[in-house]
Amino acid sequence: MHIAYSALNDDNNSHQKFDDPITRLRYRAYQQACKKHQEYIVQIQKHIPGWYPKFDNTLNNR
Repeated sequence: MHIAYSALNDDNNSHQKFDDPITRLRYRAYQQACKKHQEYIVQIQKHIPGWYPKFDNTLNNR
């Protein structure tokens, strides 16, 4: 469901800096999840070219 929801958001986080080790770990997990769901991402990109799931870095601020 998050994949479909984030398709509606235009935020691009491709230039974020991850100095915190926890953030780097979360980002690696995000990359693995994108790999795992690549088939679905490709299907969405047929309708929204260039779209990619957003990495939400705000969870580290808790």
